[in-house]
Amino acid sequence: SFNFDLQPRFVLIGQNTQFTASLVNASGNVTSSKWKFGDGSAEVSVSGNKASHIYKEEGEFNIEVQITKSDGSSSTKSFTVTVGDAKTSANITIKKYDSRIVNITKQIDSYPDFVASELRRQLNISQMNVTLNTLKNEFNNAGNDSDKYAEIVNALLALDVPYSISASKS
Repeated sequence: SFNFDLQPRFVLIGQNTQFTASLVNASGNVTSSKWKFGDGSAEVSVSGNKASHIYKEEGEFNIEVQITKSDGSSSTKSFTVTVGDAKTSANITIKKYDSRIVNITKQIDSYPDFVASELRRQLNISQMNVTLNTLKNEFNNAGNDSDKYAEIVNALLALDVPYSISASKS
């Protein structure tokens, strides 16, 4: 298999959104893709790496994408997409990221000091926290500016806060 990413991860209700699955550190071209949008709609098969979809309700949906490259190899991944108005989506994401950072910090603290210090350095949790706090302040000061909320959501998604850490070898 190979790695790929999905954009966007935040969409507005009722808007036709074009999703793109992009190869990450992999060579070759995407020849076809299959999309399950997680809202009960039919699976979509397309040539290439782009598919459009309209979500009709607010919430989080798991999109499952299978892409096939020109050499015949394929890979399948699931992605969570937030659907809603930008202000609601920004607020939900801020709360989730706060919770994730607390959980990650607890997990890191459970390791011996020499491992914990390396994990803190690799993940840069303190910078993540600073960025999240900056985005919280921007959220609190955005008023009724829906474009600002959309910018905040995009900045939050770029922050890429991990869900958890675990040891694969000991």
